[in-house]
Amino acid sequence: SGRIERLYPGGALSFRFAKDKAKYELGAWIDHVVLNYVGKNGYPCESRVVTLDQAWLYKALADPEGVLRSLLLRYRQGLMDVVRFFPESSFVYAERFGKKNDRDAALRAARFVWYGNEHTRGEGSDPYVDLCFRDGDPLRDPFGELAREVFEPLIEHRERI
Repeated sequence: SGRIERLYPGGALSFRFAKDKAKYELGAWIDHVVLNYVGKNGYPCESRVVTLDQAWLYKALADPEGVLRSLLLRYRQGLMDVVRFFPESSFVYAERFGKKNDRDAALRAARFVWYGNEHTRGEGSDPYVDLCFRDGDPLRDPFGELAREVFEPLIEHRERI
């Protein structure tokens, strides 16, 4: 069970006083999918996500049940086993893959986010993540497939405002 907060006649609103991150968008996306799935009369089918540096509109979904099923299936899988899903790296992978349809370019971009550089900590520097994935390539299959499954519907249904 859960509760969707900040629901207005014009749509749901999610905001963070922080820079845009995939984890913020994913949380708002899940609320948006559920809101569209419930589909009660008078409930809005659009959502807005606002952060310090971005603002997005999530448009109504034609098949919210299919998207919700996919998310729930992956959530259940994650409760039973370690999955190769890392919000920031996965988002970058899905976004780049969608722009160029180039798996190698998408993987290079995801690796940059994963490893970071001298100015930015990489997503892989998290000690808990390292504990699970230190003995192999964390971005090997099925990383790309999972990234696209989770984030492509989000990317397809959002527009910058």
